Amino acid sequence: MNSPKKNERRGEEGQSIATIFRYADWIDILLMLLGTIGAIGDGMSTNCLLVFASRIVNSLGYGQTRQHNDNFMVEVQKVPIFLMHASVFISGLVFATYFSWRLALVAFPTLLLLIIPGMIYGKYLVYLSKKSRAEYGKANAILERALSSIKTIYSFTAEKTIIDRYSSILDRTTKLGIKQGIAKGLAVGSAGLCFAIWAFLAWYGSHLVMYKGESGGRIYAAGISFILSGLSLGIALPDLRYFTEASVAATRIFKRIDRVPEIDSEDTKGLVLDKIQGQITFQHVSFTYPCRPDATVLKDFSLEVEAGKTVALVGASGSGKSTAIALLQRFYDVNSGIVKIDGVDLRTLNLKWIRGKMGLVSQDHALFGTSIKENIMFGKLDATMDQIMAAAMAANAHNFIGQLPEGYETKVFIISGHFFDQST
Repeated sequence: MNSPKKNERRGEEGQSIATIFRYADWIDILLMLLGTIGAIGDGMSTNCLLVFASRIVNSLGYGQTRQHNDNFMVEVQKVPIFLMHASVFISGLVFATYFSWRLALVAFPTLLLLIIPGMIYGKYLVYLSKKSRAEYGKANAILERALSSIKTIYSFTAEKTIIDRYSSILDRTTKLGIKQGIAKGLAVGSAGLCFAIWAFLAWYGSHLVMYKGESGGRIYAAGISFILSGLSLGIALPDLRYFTEASVAATRIFKRIDRVPEIDSEDTKGLVLDKIQGQITFQHVSFTYPCRPDATVLKDFSLEVEAGKTVALVGASGSGKSTAIALLQRFYDVNSGIVKIDGVDLRTLNLKWIRGKMGLVSQDHALFGTSIKENIMFGKLDATMDQIMAAAMAANAHNFIGQLPEGYETKVFIISGHFFDQST
């Protein structure tokens, strides 16, 4: 039987590339269309110039001038690059056939000499690059943890251990860098095959000029078109994988966008009571977390809290105390039973309204990177300053806040610490 993960992976891989553009409006489509036309035009421009070159260069090469073009490396997205090289390949073959079909027919099998090295070295370099980035990530993680815990490292005289671990990872990246250099050298060296092919085309082209009446300019243009065509195809083919990766990534993103939550916090439906007393009832409630369906947290749990009463839930860790509060806030729905507020099923009430009527000091405290005043106002955005101070007094924090230089306007900064295993 196929596992759910395999089925999910198969579903992701089966999506069409068209799903990426499902949210594109007419402006997006127009811009992408113009970009596509521009990429194709950029790719065809070189071959179109060869049409003029074939008219200028005569059979004896009289009046030729040497012209050098600068290569500009532009950082663009993968799709335009692929379209550009694909258009160079197609237009190059078309122009080569147009200028001299005899030369194009003989030269066509030599495409393999240009394509295969580019594909092999391209995939190998991508593989080495990913491994190198992963190793550098490990090294940076060690360095970051060492700097954030520098006193602890000195206290336990663990400097040499950290340095050795950091150096061992850098040694691996050095070996990967050597492999990358060798692969790049072979890739650059294999590019010299185009000169061998060009020499072959020049020899055969001269044969066509002497014995078949071909024009020297047309033979020159056909040869250049063919060489550019083969090189562009070798560059374009490795980029095909980006289409698949984009499709899979888009599928994962849209899967989350299209997900309909069982409990929608933005749902405007539901009852809004004219007046709320605060009576809470748990009636034969059973519950398991979705991530652990086999572990029952609450089983046939019943509790009734009258309005205005104080109740303490006492139990061991994991016995369901926090779970009961989470169910009351309706972060989850019960598996069986019912939770009521003032005798009304919690699931029938407007979720945002009922949460707005609750005040909670959670065991998982949280502070936002803003002023103390705005942190206190987070549960009631229209609170007055008197209400803010009253809340601080109730929390026994007013005197402490008053001693700060800026009082309630003091900015809060979150400082965190990290523990790590030195064996990793």
